[in-house]
Amino acid sequence: AAAVGAANVLRRADDGWEGFNTDATALRELLGQAGVGAGARVLLVGAGGAALAGAWAALTLGGRLRVAARRADQARALGAAMARALPRAAPVEAAPWEALGDEAAAADVILNGTSVGLPGHDPRLPGVAFRAGQVALDMVYGDTAFAREAQAAGAAVVRGEEMLVRQGAHAFTIWTGLPAPEAVMVAALQRARESTAR
Repeated sequence: AAAVGAANVLRRADDGWEGFNTDATALRELLGQAGVGAGARVLLVGAGGAALAGAWAALTLGGRLRVAARRADQARALGAAMARALPRAAPVEAAPWEALGDEAAAADVILNGTSVGLPGHDPRLPGVAFRAGQVALDMVYGDTAFAREAQAAGAAVVRGEEMLVRQGAHAFTIWTGLPAPEAVMVAALQRARESTAR
């Protein structure tokens, strides 16, 4: 939470409150399970709050991170924040938004930390095409063009719902001290998705 600059889970302690960022830990686990490790070329698209959690996750796995944001100053600010939080990690480089397609083609991992794919927003990242062997992680929930196109290209896809369940599982354990019933959580999410699709 300190490194990312945000806490999304609070727990009462004897001497006040403890803050946690379960998005960051969930993303780290999901990327690790997808095979992301030291030396991976990671392209993070976006530089907002969710993107900070993705940056932390990629850097703590040993990734080499490039950040593309519509506003280049935000990408540089994210890099500076990560340099302060993780001084031993590889330096974060800002990537030009106009070269998003070329950046995506050169990446081993593409993280969507933007609003692209949310209702009312652009459905696609401009110029981005996926290929087999890449890891594509979408922080947006739902059936997004990002996830569909990555899967069709043969990339290993991590969907926003997987992040939702994993961060919720961490919150459950923080609050209760018990292992989270992730299978029950996944089933409940599936039922909710099916009911909204009708």
